[in-house]
Amino acid sequence: MNFFLITRYIITFFFVLFSVAFFSSTASANTSLGNSNYYLIGYKNALKSNFFIKDTNIQVIEDYKSLHIARVLMSGKQVDLLKQKYIDHFTFIEKDLCAGIKSFSNSKPSLDEKQYIGLFKADKFRNNDIYSTYRGKGVKIGVLDTGIDFNHDDLDVKGGTAPVDKSEGTNYMDFVGHGTFVAGIIASKKSGIAPDAEVYAIKSISDSGDGSWSNIIRGIEWAINNDMDILNMSVGTTEYSRGLEEAINKAYKKGIFIVAPAGNNGYDNNSNVTYPAKFKHVFAVGSINISGKRSEFSSVGNEIDTMAPGEEIYSTSLDNSYDYNSGTSMSSPYVAGAAALIKSANPNLTNDEISYIFVNNSVNCGRHYEYGNGILNITSALKSSLAKNKKPAILQTYQKIHWN
Repeated sequence: MNFFLITRYIITFFFVLFSVAFFSSTASANTSLGNSNYYLIGYKNALKSNFFIKDTNIQVIEDYKSLHIARVLMSGKQVDLLKQKYIDHFTFIEKDLCAGIKSFSNSKPSLDEKQYIGLFKADKFRNNDIYSTYRGKGVKIGVLDTGIDFNHDDLDVKGGTAPVDKSEGTNYMDFVGHGTFVAGIIASKKSGIAPDAEVYAIKSISDSGDGSWSNIIRGIEWAINNDMDILNMSVGTTEYSRGLEEAINKAYKKGIFIVAPAGNNGYDNNSNVTYPAKFKHVFAVGSINISGKRSEFSSVGNEIDTMAPGEEIYSTSLDNSYDYNSGTSMSSPYVAGAAALIKSANPNLTNDEISYIFVNNSVNCGRHYEYGNGILNITSALKSSLAKNKKPAILQTYQKIHWN
């Protein structure tokens, strides 16, 4: 290992150590992007035919053509001019802010707890005959995160991209560990939920744990253009982004099943589910502990769809190692892996139908505000996907269910 890599691992170690101190918090939006004049605009016609760009002298940094969204550099005066003269030519304009990875803990379980860890590890339920047949084969999963350690012996990363830094090109190596851990929950060959699924790294979060909305949107566009079936987004922000929502909506219309963690904000009398999980077309996942109860750190709100294991989870880590970690970031890939299983069992399932199957195969265990529709039962969901009646009889188009 060269000096450069050693230095980056040392920096990463202290970053993760800092994250542990804020275990139950969620990274919030940050206006500091080096230049506060970066904006996202949604446009109606191709930028080349939009004369307002030239007239206002706006500098286009990136154009996400398939999404009709652009990242631009402009002053406050240019923003005002755009709104005054050309308001009919765009759908929105907003600052390009930041989102980040959910804070997570690498605390080790006690000896008494270790006997329960196996209940949440995929190798236990994979002993069932049904799992020896359906293991996610042929399903493409995008892991939008800090990258993936593609040198790990237990992971088979098929490809990817690095929107977070153009200078990296397709170098989506993970130096934080978060994305590698998430990828292992989904498709580790030893203990992943869907070990035969095709995993792709989308490095939209930097080595410091931050990612601009534009980097995330660019990652979503890559997922669309590269025909991902499932997109796991273990990222979060408390700030709403119209651009992010539009990108997610277009990804969903393309058939991608999108899943994200509810957040690590604990209990509150008002919903504290974070974006993107809060969006209508994102399947929001909260965390349960080894007793099947909502984790104390897990966010609450009517936007939650289901619950999955998120405490003391065992998965792949950097430098060909393994670790235990906790957070709703760990719950989300559990559901993404489950989606790969049922998609491999029935390739004709749409994202609406996957959502419907998960909602109707979650075991009610408390108030919807805290538990969503309950704890996901993968075995039941897999059997439902194999049922002859492929089309849901009641809910043809999945929508988040809202009740107290």
